[in-house]
Amino acid sequence: MKITLNYNQRINFNTSDWVVFAFYIPLFVAYHFIAASRPIFYFMPFIAFVYIYFLYFLKENIWTIPINKNQIFILILYLLSCAFSIFITPNTQQIFWKNVIRDLIITSGPLLLFSLKELKFRHYHIVWVFIFSIICYIIWIDFDVNWNLMSSVLYSNYDFQHEYHFGTIACLFILYFFYKKDYKFLALAIFFMLLVNKRANLLGIFPAMITYYFFFDLLKIQKNRILTILLFAVYYITFYLIATNIEGVTISFLEFIGKKDMNPDHFLTGRLILVRDLIIQIEKRDWMIYFFGNGIGQTEFYLWKTIFNEVYYFYEKPFLTHNDFLKLHFDVGLIGVIIYFFIMYYLYCYSNVGYMMFFSFIPLFLIDNTLIFSFNIITACIMARVDEDSKPFNLLQYLKFKWHEK
Repeated sequence: MKITLNYNQRINFNTSDWVVFAFYIPLFVAYHFIAASRPIFYFMPFIAFVYIYFLYFLKENIWTIPINKNQIFILILYLLSCAFSIFITPNTQQIFWKNVIRDLIITSGPLLLFSLKELKFRHYHIVWVFIFSIICYIIWIDFDVNWNLMSSVLYSNYDFQHEYHFGTIACLFILYFFYKKDYKFLALAIFFMLLVNKRANLLGIFPAMITYYFFFDLLKIQKNRILTILLFAVYYITFYLIATNIEGVTISFLEFIGKKDMNPDHFLTGRLILVRDLIIQIEKRDWMIYFFGNGIGQTEFYLWKTIFNEVYYFYEKPFLTHNDFLKLHFDVGLIGVIIYFFIMYYLYCYSNVGYMMFFSFIPLFLIDNTLIFSFNIITACIMARVDEDSKPFNLLQYLKFKWHEK
């Protein structure tokens, strides 16, 4: 039996379809609706990677699978830097191992899965991910340990046990649909972004659009690989320097817009308390800690043990940093910050859409927690690997298929 569309195009369920429809979307929905399934979602890239290898094992020699060796090399460097950051920690008994495992899985999983060169996606993959993202945002259902049903419709999950960052992922959809000129889905993505009311989206959207269309659409620097990599590096370093001097930059910005009397901590919604303490801790440590960090995943735990006991004492667990550059530097040092640049480069810089994903994520590092939400990372990786010639999606045409017996 085969399935054909109404214009007689055969549907082939390839490895990319398996990744999206058999693994990512089902586990994404389960993550949102069933609390007990959330740890499984973080392992999704590993599960998909093993399954694809199994398919190759059935058909041919697994050693013939085309893999991006540079990406695997960066993965190894990342794991070594993380291991060394823990090794040099003075007291390993104070390591918060739950965060270590979380950060290792979230970063290494996409690096491993998307090292497979044959993973090429189509426009309809993104549309289906978008549709299920909207469904998960509109309807939130969960069961507590006593099987009491909790639900909400069109309500942000910020105040619930887990925060569903549709705001950040909506930013990625807006950039993608804008580039693809799929305006019906673009309008829908903008509508839900406004509904979420997340200011950080603007910091992710406008720098990405301006940078991409000036350097790639107007100047077309992608024709020179060295200039392209140099642009990515300058972009990354610029926002890293802003992140490590965020207070001074914020004061200058407020003076520029004529609001010099506004408290910069109020403008950044309380984040400066975290930033000041982390910068002090980074700068006052010895050179070994400065270059190699205090241990992967330890930033939130450190803040919880120190400043949060005094200021945010009502939190019962480690809180998020809201500055990913400082989190990286505190966790894995300056070496880790450099390695993460190459991680970003190999995850996203595969296509024009991928370039915008890169330019969108980096500014968000200043004020958000993009590094620990794996669905944002995986969605952006899928977008970056969509074929450039993939046509706009027609939902009605897609659903009008015919079944033909062989």
